[in-house]
Amino acid sequence: MDNIGPDNWPPNCSYEAARAHFVTALVDLGIEREEARREAELALQHVTKMAAHELLLNAKAVLSVAHAGTLAEILEQRRRRVPLQYVLGETYFCGLKFAVGPGVLIPRADTETLVVAAGDYIKSKSPVSLLEVGAGSGAIVISLLKQFPQLVATAFEISPQAAHFCRINAICHGVAERLTLIEEDYLEGLAKLGSSKHFDLILSNPPYVPLAVASTLAPEVIAHEPRLALVGGGPDGMGFYRNFAKHLPSLEATAHAALIVEFGDGQADAVKELFELAGWGELQLWSDLGGRPRVLTSSGWQW
Repeated sequence: MDNIGPDNWPPNCSYEAARAHFVTALVDLGIEREEARREAELALQHVTKMAAHELLLNAKAVLSVAHAGTLAEILEQRRRRVPLQYVLGETYFCGLKFAVGPGVLIPRADTETLVVAAGDYIKSKSPVSLLEVGAGSGAIVISLLKQFPQLVATAFEISPQAAHFCRINAICHGVAERLTLIEEDYLEGLAKLGSSKHFDLILSNPPYVPLAVASTLAPEVIAHEPRLALVGGGPDGMGFYRNFAKHLPSLEATAHAALIVEFGDGQADAVKELFELAGWGELQLWSDLGGRPRVLTSSGWQW
C-alpha cells in the first residue's frame, strides 16, 4: 500500500492504525490531542460510512486502498489548515447534519445553548413567530423548526454563500415551507415589512469578535471562515448589540418581541449592561456546557 494519495499511509493499515496516523499528524500541526481524536473519528466515519461502534468492532480490519487515499486527501487539506467541516462538506449541530462550506460560518456546540434558551421560550408561548438575524447555515432556526412543528420563521442573511447553504439545509430537513429567508440587511428589511409582520421572538448569533482578538484566532478560523460572520462592529465587537438594543424596539415588526442573543467570552457584563441601559427587561444570562456565560435572554423592551 505504497504512495497512496499525498500522504503515505502505513502498509496494510488497519482502521485503528489509520486513526492513530491521522491523530499524530494533527497533533504535529499543534492541534490539541482531544480535538485531533475527534477529527480522526469524524473523518473515518465519513469515509467508511461506518458508525463509531462499527469502527471499534472492526478496529483491526485493513483499510481499503480507496479509503486510505481519501483519508490521505483529507489530511492534506487539514495540513493546509482548511477546517475539517469544509473538507467533509458537513457538520453536526443539535444532533442534526448540516451542509457547510467556504463562505458560511461553521456552527459551534456552544451555540446550542441559544437553541435551548429559545426552546424554553417557545414551549411557554406557543404559537410563536420567530425571527433570526444572520442565519448562516440555518443551523439555529432549522434546529428549532425541526423541534417545533408548529413554528414558523423568518431569517435574514446578507451573504449569498451562507443563504445558499441555509436553503439547502432547510430543504434537506423538510422545513423550507416554514422558513422565509430574506437576503437583505436586517434593519432595512424589517423597516420594509412595517406592520405586515409581527415577531414574538428575535434570535441572533451575531459577529462579536473584537478586532484585536481576530488576529489571534486559529488559522482554520481567521483564514477560512467568513470574516463578515466573525468580527463585530467597532473595536470591542459590540456593534450588532448596540444596533439591536437601539433599533429593534422602534420597528413595527419587532417592537414588542423578546430577544435571545449569543455573545463571546468576557462580554457578558458589557452586553447585559448595554441592553439594561437601553430599557430591555427581564435580562437573564445562560451558560454553555463549559460553564461560561454565552447567551442573553430578554422579555423585550420595557420603556
